[in-house]
Amino acid sequence: MQPQIGAAIRELRKERNVTQEALAEHLGISFQAVSKWENGTAYPDITLLPAIARYFGVSIDRLFDRGSRERAEKVEAVLDEWRQNNSEGRVEDNVKLLRAALAEHPTEWRLVTALMYSLFLTYGRTKEKSALEEAISLGEWMLRSCVDDNERFRAIHLLACSYGALGDTQTAMAMARRLPEVTALSVMASVAQGEEKEYMAHLNVLSGLYSIGEYIKVLAWEASGRGEHARALDLLEQAERVYAAFFGPHECLSFCIHLARVFYERARVKLRLGDEEGALSDLRRMAECAIAYERLPEVTKYTVPSLDRLTSDKKAVVKNYPESQPELWLTELARCDFDPVRGTPEFQAVEQMLRPPV
Repeated sequence: MQPQIGAAIRELRKERNVTQEALAEHLGISFQAVSKWENGTAYPDITLLPAIARYFGVSIDRLFDRGSRERAEKVEAVLDEWRQNNSEGRVEDNVKLLRAALAEHPTEWRLVTALMYSLFLTYGRTKEKSALEEAISLGEWMLRSCVDDNERFRAIHLLACSYGALGDTQTAMAMARRLPEVTALSVMASVAQGEEKEYMAHLNVLSGLYSIGEYIKVLAWEASGRGEHARALDLLEQAERVYAAFFGPHECLSFCIHLARVFYERARVKLRLGDEEGALSDLRRMAECAIAYERLPEVTKYTVPSLDRLTSDKKAVVKNYPESQPELWLTELARCDFDPVRGTPEFQAVEQMLRPPV
């Protein structure tokens, strides 16, 4: 038995935040036996190797790999580049990056879920169903092969979204029901103590604010799709009030993106209701939000009391488009929805606001 197997088990255990006791319980042995493996004073019985490999979601060869630390560093470097690309909207680059990385490390599950996410973003940008089909194939394979609960839950989440985007609501809902009802954030906010408890509470407030705003917008889109434009307008005005309840006029930070979407959708609804003046006013406010976001520093601290332990980091914002916010909304204004006001001086002024300076 090669002596490096103990070091490989120790590295895998630490990478996945697994205790010696947890690994031992899974294998039906004492934690002292695991300790001896890692110290190099004893080695696992050969019949245990498949179970150890399955537990960590790796091949048996990985347990004998002298370069496991180097492998982990390579994977982290790939994920760092993936995160940077996400913040710049370079979705296609990420798909190529992760496919190449998985060719070298096919059972690195974090790379698999990262590729699933990038494929889902690709569909959002291109509407190519093949991207969703590839994401689903990867996810279903993961559920058959991966024993890492965190990555399995990520895969299930992405599978639910991908099946939903394909129109397979029944399978999407079945996947969603396999996810935990209580999120880790809410549990941690309950069990943590002191400053950590306060920090986790701030994260829950931020997450809740995002969810409330997004779900109100979903309700508005559904109402508008049914032709209930007055109801949609009421909902979008409620979404604005939710953000206004948290932020002052110049404190929205990354939520400028979400507020811009509210004003854009509200302008579309107002045009359907014949309120051209109101629509043009909302388009101007949309442009102001887009410009305000672009002018933010890379990292900014929230100032409202319920979020003031947190920062807004533009690099953490995932985009499926490379354009700036003003350029994105300028493209959206080309939609036929705005033909009734396209020739007005107010509409042209909004376009001018969004154009890059010469």
